[in-house]
Amino acid sequence: MTATAYQDRTFSVQQLENIRSANDLLEKIFKKPVAELELPIDVKSLANAIEGVRFSSELNFENLTKSGFVKVERDEFGQVRSIHIWVNPTEPPVRQRFTLAHELGHLVYDIYPHIDDSRYDEVITDSIVTLNRDENSTYRETRANRFAAQLLMPASLIQREVNHLRDVLKQEDRKISTENLLELFSSKFDVSRDAMKYRLQNLGYLK
Repeated sequence: MTATAYQDRTFSVQQLENIRSANDLLEKIFKKPVAELELPIDVKSLANAIEGVRFSSELNFENLTKSGFVKVERDEFGQVRSIHIWVNPTEPPVRQRFTLAHELGHLVYDIYPHIDDSRYDEVITDSIVTLNRDENSTYRETRANRFAAQLLMPASLIQREVNHLRDVLKQEDRKISTENLLELFSSKFDVSRDAMKYRLQNLGYLK
């Protein structure tokens, strides 16, 4: 599906009220079951399809130590003017994709539920540290990471690709190494090898 097709299906910020998961967001914007979506997930066009969200990745020297942020922008009367999501353009493309998906997780779980309360966090900034999966991550960051993984690597699409690969390997009577599997799937889903490895382990496909 092209970026233009995505943007023809404008989705308002207010509709986030009904979003409970990455799958919900994908299905509401794409208007089809997740298992039928094309790979890789076009997360940039998805973000741009949400009316009221302003996405940018311009070089900003003041923010080079950040991976990205999501920020509520209000007018002089305190009304929401837009929600700005920024991703650091100096990071690798796969990292930028994950960061954007991560910020969308913050939007769904941490920003929108409190959008009418200007006293709540107006800016959520993510550094390289907070985007790493380590034991010191806060629940909020861990949840946003989980959302990003589910958005970019939906379980149903991984199952689809695993089934297809199994059929091919059976027909050709051959096996595939873990390294080659990670290379193949990380390319298909346009994510890092580490992100794909973690996702496949989490879903039970790898030990």
